[in-house]
Amino acid sequence: MKKLNKLFKSFIVILSLLLIMGNAQGNVYGEEASTLTFTKCQSGMSLHLYRVADGKFGSYKYTEAFLDAKNANININKLQTSEEAQIAATTLMGYAVNKEDSHFIASGNKVRVEGLSAGLYLLVIDDFHDGHKVSRYLPYLIDVSTSKEIALTKYTNTEIYQYKLLKQWNGTNNPPKSITVDLYVHGKKERTVILEKEKNYAYSWKTNSSRNYSVVEHKVEGYKNTVSTAQKDGIQSIVLTNTKDVKKPPHVKTGDSTNITIYIFLLALSGLALILMGKRLEK
Repeated sequence: MKKLNKLFKSFIVILSLLLIMGNAQGNVYGEEASTLTFTKCQSGMSLHLYRVADGKFGSYKYTEAFLDAKNANININKLQTSEEAQIAATTLMGYAVNKEDSHFIASGNKVRVEGLSAGLYLLVIDDFHDGHKVSRYLPYLIDVSTSKEIALTKYTNTEIYQYKLLKQWNGTNNPPKSITVDLYVHGKKERTVILEKEKNYAYSWKTNSSRNYSVVEHKVEGYKNTVSTAQKDGIQSIVLTNTKDVKKPPHVKTGDSTNITIYIFLLALSGLALILMGKRLEK
Protein backbone atom coordinates (compact mmCIF):
# COMPACT_ATOMS: atom_id res chain seq x y z
CA MET A 1 0.00 0.00 0.00
CA LYS A 2 2.82 2.34 0.90
CA LYS A 3 4.49 1.50 -2.39
CA LEU A 4 1.29 2.43 -4.25
CA ASN A 5 1.10 5.74 -2.41
CA LYS A 6 4.71 6.49 -3.32
CA LEU A 7 4.07 5.56 -6.94
CA PHE A 8 0.92 7.69 -6.97
CA LYS A 9 2.78 10.68 -5.51
CA SER A 10 5.58 10.20 -8.02
CA PHE A 11 3.03 10.05 -10.81
CA ILE A 12 1.41 13.30 -9.57
CA VAL A 13 4.81 15.04 -9.44
CA ILE A 14 5.74 13.88 -12.94
CA LEU A 15 2.31 14.86 -14.28
CA SER A 16 2.64 18.30 -12.69
CA LEU A 17 6.07 18.75 -14.22
CA LEU A 18 4.74 17.74 -17.64
CA LEU A 19 1.86 20.20 -17.30
CA ILE A 20 4.23 22.99 -16.28
CA MET A 21 6.55 22.22 -19.20
CA GLY A 22 3.59 22.03 -21.54
CA ASN A 23 2.32 25.43 -20.40
CA ALA A 24 5.79 26.89 -20.68
CA GLN A 25 6.17 25.45 -24.16
CA GLY A 26 2.76 26.82 -25.09
CA ASN A 27 3.81 30.27 -23.91
CA VAL A 28 6.94 30.05 -26.01
CA TYR A 29 4.94 29.09 -29.05
CA GLY A 30 2.44 31.86 -28.31
CA GLU A 31 5.26 34.38 -28.34
CA GLU A 32 7.02 32.85 -31.28
CA ALA A 33 8.82 35.46 -33.37
CA SER A 34 7.17 36.31 -36.69
CA THR A 35 8.62 36.66 -40.17
CA LEU A 36 7.62 39.20 -42.80
CA THR A 37 8.45 38.99 -46.49
CA PHE A 38 8.20 41.99 -48.78
CA THR A 39 7.90 41.19 -52.48
CA LYS A 40 8.03 43.27 -55.70
CA CYS A 41 11.01 45.17 -54.34
CA GLN A 42 13.61 46.87 -56.52
CA SER A 43 17.28 46.18 -55.96
CA GLY A 44 18.78 49.03 -53.96
CA MET A 45 15.45 50.09 -52.49
CA SER A 46 15.59 51.43 -48.91
CA LEU A 47 12.95 50.19 -46.41
CA HIS A 48 12.33 51.36 -42.84
CA LEU A 49 10.30 49.26 -40.38
CA TYR A 50 9.01 50.77 -37.11
CA ARG A 51 7.26 48.94 -34.24
CA VAL A 52 4.30 51.20 -33.52
CA ALA A 53 2.19 49.20 -31.04
CA ASP A 54 2.14 46.04 -28.94
CA GLY A 55 -0.73 43.55 -28.81
CA LYS A 56 -3.38 42.67 -31.35
CA PHE A 57 -6.10 44.56 -33.18
CA GLY A 58 -8.67 45.86 -30.72
CA SER A 59 -6.14 46.01 -27.90
CA TYR A 60 -3.14 47.75 -29.47
CA LYS A 61 -1.04 49.86 -27.12
CA TYR A 62 1.48 52.32 -28.50
CA THR A 63 5.11 51.47 -27.84
CA GLU A 64 7.05 53.92 -25.73
CA ALA A 65 8.67 55.39 -28.83
CA PHE A 66 5.25 56.21 -30.34
CA LEU A 67 3.42 57.47 -27.25
CA ASP A 68 3.27 60.94 -28.83
CA ALA A 69 1.09 59.45 -31.59
CA LYS A 70 -1.80 59.55 -29.09
CA ASN A 71 -2.11 63.18 -30.10
CA ALA A 72 -3.04 62.13 -33.64
CA ASN A 73 -6.69 62.07 -34.70
CA ILE A 74 -6.64 58.33 -35.43
CA ASN A 75 -7.63 55.23 -33.46
CA ILE A 76 -5.46 52.28 -34.45
CA ASN A 77 -7.92 49.90 -32.74
CA LYS A 78 -10.87 50.98 -34.89
CA LEU A 79 -9.53 50.93 -38.42
CA GLN A 80 -12.27 49.34 -40.50
CA THR A 81 -11.39 50.14 -44.11
CA SER A 82 -8.25 50.18 -46.21
CA GLU A 83 -8.69 53.93 -46.63
CA GLU A 84 -8.71 54.44 -42.85
CA ALA A 85 -5.62 52.24 -42.52
CA GLN A 86 -3.86 54.26 -45.21
CA ILE A 87 -4.68 57.57 -43.52
CA ALA A 88 -3.41 56.15 -40.22
CA ALA A 89 -0.17 54.94 -41.84
CA THR A 90 0.43 58.30 -43.51
CA THR A 91 -0.24 60.09 -40.20
CA LEU A 92 2.07 57.81 -38.22
CA MET A 93 4.81 58.33 -40.81
CA GLY A 94 5.13 61.89 -39.51
CA TYR A 95 5.57 60.63 -35.94
CA ALA A 96 8.23 58.16 -37.12
CA VAL A 97 10.65 60.95 -38.06
CA ASN A 98 13.93 60.62 -36.13
CA LYS A 99 12.74 57.46 -34.36
CA GLU A 100 14.74 54.24 -34.28
CA ASP A 101 13.90 51.82 -37.04
CA SER A 102 15.00 48.58 -38.65
CA HIS A 103 16.60 49.61 -41.94
CA PHE A 104 16.86 47.26 -44.92
CA ILE A 105 18.35 47.64 -48.41
CA ALA A 106 16.83 45.32 -51.01
CA SER A 107 19.38 43.22 -52.87
CA GLY A 108 16.75 41.69 -55.13
CA ASN A 109 12.97 41.59 -55.55
CA LYS A 110 12.39 40.25 -52.01
CA VAL A 111 13.25 41.37 -48.49
CA ARG A 112 12.74 38.89 -45.64
CA VAL A 113 12.61 40.16 -42.05
CA GLU A 114 12.77 37.62 -39.21
CA GLY A 115 12.48 37.71 -35.42
CA LEU A 116 9.62 40.22 -35.19
CA SER A 117 7.64 40.41 -31.94
CA ALA A 118 3.85 40.51 -32.08
CA GLY A 119 2.38 43.94 -32.71
CA LEU A 120 1.63 46.64 -35.26
CA TYR A 121 4.41 47.81 -37.57
CA LEU A 122 4.80 50.78 -39.91
CA LEU A 123 6.71 50.31 -43.17
CA VAL A 124 8.13 53.43 -44.85
CA ILE A 125 9.85 53.17 -48.24
CA ASP A 126 12.20 55.84 -49.58
CA ASP A 127 11.67 57.21 -53.08
CA PHE A 128 13.50 54.93 -55.48
CA HIS A 129 15.51 56.60 -58.25
CA ASP A 130 16.33 54.67 -61.40
CA GLY A 131 17.90 57.07 -63.87
CA HIS A 132 15.26 59.70 -64.63
CA LYS A 133 12.46 57.55 -63.16
CA VAL A 134 11.32 57.97 -59.56
CA SER A 135 9.05 55.38 -57.90
CA ARG A 136 7.12 56.45 -54.81
CA TYR A 137 5.38 54.14 -52.33
CA LEU A 138 2.73 54.82 -49.70
CA PRO A 139 3.45 53.67 -46.11
CA TYR A 140 1.99 50.39 -44.83
CA LEU A 141 0.51 49.41 -41.44
CA ILE A 142 1.15 45.70 -40.80
CA ASP A 143 0.04 43.34 -38.03
CA VAL A 144 2.62 40.55 -38.10
CA SER A 145 0.22 38.10 -36.48
CA THR A 146 -2.11 38.27 -39.50
CA SER A 147 0.19 39.27 -42.38
CA LYS A 148 3.21 37.29 -43.48
CA GLU A 149 3.83 38.58 -47.01
CA ILE A 150 3.35 42.07 -48.42
CA ALA A 151 3.53 42.84 -52.15
CA LEU A 152 4.74 46.42 -52.52
CA THR A 153 2.75 48.60 -54.90
CA LYS A 154 4.02 51.80 -56.48
CA TYR A 155 1.95 54.88 -55.68
CA THR A 156 3.46 56.94 -58.49
CA ASN A 157 6.07 56.26 -61.15
CA THR A 158 7.19 59.53 -62.67
CA GLU A 159 10.19 60.89 -64.52
CA ILE A 160 12.35 63.53 -62.88
CA TYR A 161 15.08 65.47 -64.68
CA GLN A 162 17.81 67.17 -62.66
CA TYR A 163 19.75 70.28 -63.62
CA LYS A 164 22.58 72.23 -62.06
CA LEU A 165 23.89 75.71 -62.87
CA LEU A 166 27.54 76.34 -61.98
CA LYS A 167 29.86 79.34 -62.22
CA GLN A 168 33.62 79.26 -62.70
CA TRP A 169 36.06 82.19 -62.62
CA ASN A 170 39.33 82.56 -64.48
CA GLY A 171 42.01 85.16 -63.94
CA THR A 172 40.74 86.56 -60.65
CA ASN A 173 40.82 85.87 -56.93
CA ASN A 174 38.15 88.42 -56.13
CA PRO A 175 34.98 87.69 -58.14
CA PRO A 176 31.74 89.61 -57.48
CA LYS A 177 29.43 88.53 -54.65
CA SER A 178 26.66 87.49 -57.03
CA ILE A 179 25.62 87.32 -60.66
CA THR A 180 22.23 87.11 -62.36
CA VAL A 181 21.36 84.53 -65.00
CA ASP A 182 18.20 84.13 -67.10
CA LEU A 183 17.14 80.61 -68.16
CA TYR A 184 15.25 80.22 -71.43
CA VAL A 185 13.33 77.30 -72.94
CA HIS A 186 12.28 77.58 -76.59
CA GLY A 187 12.98 81.30 -76.55
CA LYS A 188 10.84 82.01 -73.49
CA LYS A 189 12.32 82.99 -70.16
CA GLU A 190 11.47 80.34 -67.58
CA ARG A 191 13.22 81.79 -64.55
CA THR A 192 15.85 84.21 -63.30
CA VAL A 193 18.53 82.81 -61.01
CA ILE A 194 20.95 84.64 -58.73
CA LEU A 195 24.21 82.78 -58.14
CA GLU A 196 25.84 83.85 -54.88
CA LYS A 197 29.46 83.60 -53.82
CA GLU A 198 28.52 82.30 -50.35
CA LYS A 199 26.65 79.43 -52.03
CA ASN A 200 29.57 78.60 -54.34
CA TYR A 201 27.75 80.11 -57.31
CA ALA A 202 25.62 76.94 -57.65
CA TYR A 203 21.90 76.37 -58.21
CA SER A 204 20.00 73.08 -58.69
CA TRP A 205 16.46 72.30 -59.79
CA LYS A 206 14.26 69.47 -61.10
CA THR A 207 11.58 69.17 -63.77
CA ASN A 208 9.16 66.43 -64.78
CA SER A 209 10.17 66.65 -68.44
CA SER A 210 13.38 66.96 -70.42
CA ARG A 211 14.20 70.58 -71.31
CA ASN A 212 16.83 72.16 -73.49
CA TYR A 213 17.94 75.27 -71.63
CA SER A 214 19.77 78.29 -73.00
CA VAL A 215 21.24 80.80 -70.59
CA VAL A 216 21.92 84.52 -70.70
CA GLU A 217 24.16 85.99 -68.04
CA HIS A 218 23.67 89.61 -67.07
CA LYS A 219 26.90 91.38 -68.01
CA VAL A 220 29.59 91.37 -65.35
CA GLU A 221 31.80 94.39 -65.90
CA GLY A 222 35.39 93.42 -66.64
CA TYR A 223 34.63 89.79 -67.60
CA LYS A 224 33.83 87.80 -70.71
CA ASN A 225 31.84 84.58 -70.41
CA THR A 226 31.40 81.23 -72.13
CA VAL A 227 28.79 78.48 -71.61
CA SER A 228 29.29 74.71 -71.72
CA THR A 229 27.18 71.68 -70.73
CA ALA A 230 27.97 68.27 -69.24
CA GLN A 231 25.91 65.17 -68.38
CA LYS A 232 26.81 62.91 -65.44
CA ASP A 233 24.83 60.57 -63.15
CA GLY A 234 21.54 61.77 -64.64
CA ILE A 235 22.30 65.43 -63.91
CA GLN A 236 22.74 67.98 -66.68
CA SER A 237 25.19 70.68 -65.63
CA ILE A 238 25.32 74.09 -67.30
CA VAL A 239 28.71 75.66 -66.64
CA LEU A 240 29.24 79.41 -66.98
CA THR A 241 32.89 80.43 -67.13
CA ASN A 242 33.83 84.07 -66.65
CA THR A 243 37.33 85.16 -67.63
CA LYS A 244 38.88 88.41 -66.48
CA ASP A 245 39.11 90.83 -69.40
CA VAL A 246 42.74 91.95 -69.26
CA LYS A 247 43.24 95.11 -71.35
CA LYS A 248 46.38 95.08 -73.51
CA PRO A 249 48.79 98.01 -72.95
CA PRO A 250 49.02 100.51 -75.84
CA HIS A 251 51.57 99.58 -78.52
CA VAL A 252 54.82 101.55 -78.16
CA LYS A 253 56.56 102.53 -81.42
CA THR A 254 60.16 101.42 -81.41
CA GLY A 255 61.18 103.06 -84.75
CA ASP A 256 60.18 105.59 -87.42
CA SER A 257 57.51 103.98 -89.54
CA THR A 258 57.35 106.92 -92.01
CA ASN A 259 57.29 105.70 -95.60
CA ILE A 260 60.89 106.17 -96.89
CA THR A 261 59.72 105.90 -100.50
CA ILE A 262 58.29 109.43 -100.28
CA TYR A 263 61.67 110.79 -99.21
CA ILE A 264 63.45 109.03 -102.07
CA PHE A 265 60.95 110.39 -104.57
CA LEU A 266 61.32 113.95 -103.23
CA LEU A 267 65.12 113.70 -103.28
CA ALA A 268 65.07 112.44 -106.86
CA LEU A 269 62.72 115.23 -107.87
CA SER A 270 64.95 117.82 -106.19
CA GLY A 271 68.01 116.41 -107.98
CA LEU A 272 66.26 116.60 -111.36
CA ALA A 273 65.29 120.20 -110.69
CA LEU A 274 68.91 121.13 -109.88
CA ILE A 275 70.15 119.51 -113.12
CA LEU A 276 67.62 121.47 -115.21
CA MET A 277 68.54 124.72 -113.49
CA GLY A 278 72.25 124.07 -114.15
CA LYS A 279 71.67 123.53 -117.89
CA ARG A 280 69.79 126.80 -118.15
CA LEU A 281 72.58 128.66 -116.48
CA GLU A 282 75.11 127.20 -118.95
CA LYS A 283 73.14 128.64 -121.86
